Amino acid sequence: MSAAVFAAFISGLSGAAHCLGMCGGLAATLGLNGRPILAINYQVGRVFTYSVLGLIIGLIGSLFAIQDLLWLRGFAGVLMLLMAAYLLEWKAGLLWLERLGGKAVFNRLRPYASRFSVPRSGSQALIAGAFWGLLPCGLVYSMLALAVSQATPIGSMAVMFSFGFGTIPAMLATTLAGGHVIKLLQSKGYRRIAAASVAALGVYTLWPVIQQINLVVS
Repeated sequence: MSAAVFAAFISGLSGAAHCLGMCGGLAATLGLNGRPILAINYQVGRVFTYSVLGLIIGLIGSLFAIQDLLWLRGFAGVLMLLMAAYLLEWKAGLLWLERLGGKAVFNRLRPYASRFSVPRSGSQALIAGAFWGLLPCGLVYSMLALAVSQATPIGSMAVMFSFGFGTIPAMLATTLAGGHVIKLLQSKGYRRIAAASVAALGVYTLWPVIQQINLVVS
């Protein structure tokens, strides 16, 4: 497992509180009818969307020079630090980026996604997850920036799959246990731990860029 793939998984695991704010409501609703298959299909659809986005961004990244990819990695690191601040309730850090993503992409897809907001079958839950994987999310955007820096379609897809996989435990627990898990994951204590984890990964992601800057300056 590459360092970027591991970092993506930890970011997904740590950023659960943010994920709940985005699509936790739908995940909890899926658990109300006692059909776990809907919840599982929803998660599969969401992670599938992340993986496809990783593949696409990897194809784009393969067109860049190594120097450009280093700065893209730096951009990912900065976004992760902003996400850590976001988890500590400093929402202005990434709110502008999520609003931009909402206007550019999801608002156009909302009429179609709303048709599957209450899925009644496994296929509908799969489609719902695929749509909701396109929700404007600063954490997803930071992972995409990290993914594109891998410079290969497979490497980028692995980063996004690992990130999506990391979000599954919290989302499935929300579906099956509802409000108790949401209360825990949105507590100040969990948010502080999550913010510290994401911030540490942001610094790790930025470190090669910092080293490169030091070489240029010296």
